[in-house]
Amino acid sequence: NNVSCIFCPAGYASLVRSSVSCVPCIPGTYQNEQGKDKCIPCAANTKSPSANSTRCISCDLGKVSTAGSVQCTKCEAGTAGTGFGGCESCGAGQYRSSKDDSTRCLLCVTGKYQDLTGQASCLLCTPGLYQDKTGKAACIPCAVNTASAESGSKTPCDQVAANRIVLGGTTSVQVPEGSYLTNCSDGACTAFRQCPSGWYGEKTATRKCKACKAGLTSSDAA
Repeated sequence: NNVSCIFCPAGYASLVRSSVSCVPCIPGTYQNEQGKDKCIPCAANTKSPSANSTRCISCDLGKVSTAGSVQCTKCEAGTAGTGFGGCESCGAGQYRSSKDDSTRCLLCVTGKYQDLTGQASCLLCTPGLYQDKTGKAACIPCAVNTASAESGSKTPCDQVAANRIVLGGTTSVQVPEGSYLTNCSDGACTAFRQCPSGWYGEKTATRKCKACKAGLTSSDAA
């Protein structure tokens, strides 16, 4: 009886001439046609977990793979699988840690910000700044005559009491009687000095001292 060669089935290949058997495609490869001499590596973002595969399987949302992979892995921190076929960096104002759902990036919460892309966490607003909205790339400086001494402030800064000045947006100090305000800009003053002899300051400090009237005098810081 004549014996003829037969085609290797799909999922197998005959790697050399005169083979007596077909070899199954190893995991990470496939062959969807019969009679072939080699198996094909799975494309990036697909997988083939078992031998003699006839096709590769797309990675699930939020997972990724390199070519010839047996399995898919979660998107790295700072990225997320927003669509089939790879991971994308989280935008500014967003983050994703390795413990979070890998299919989406999260918005920075109030009191925090992130000005870079592809980050695993958000940063606290520093003293003198606040952020009352989510998903922001920056914090907001305290307004004129307001201050915030805490990190991660979620609300507008506190109004300072009368006759106090704000230092660096974080603290306020009392202006002593007999003083006048200096270093003033955009409606805010950040320093004060004593009024000289012969001059006096208002109870609520202003930017100038007043001269004593004729027949009257004063000492320093009057």
